[in-house]
Amino acid sequence: MAKATAELAALLQAPRNAKELEQVVSDLFTPPEIDTILERWRALSLLLEGATHREVQKKAGVSISKVTHAANLLKTGGKGARLLYQRIHS
Repeated sequence: MAKATAELAALLQAPRNAKELEQVVSDLFTPPEIDTILERWRALSLLLEGATHREVQKKAGVSISKVTHAANLLKTGGKGARLLYQRIHS
């Protein structure tokens, strides 16, 4: 898994600007895969802002099980999500 994650990370670093990255993402991922990634990000982001599980469920429009999964990720690490959140919100 770590090797696959590193390979994907390298691929996503190769584009030189946001437009190129959009093209790569649209070629590599299906619309449902993109939706799933964004749902997870929205849940993580709202949890990092201090929203309750029910608030996240309503605002992000995801199931409570997805919210719980995101919360568990943050409890056990979530370093990448925290880093991304800090970079976007600083």
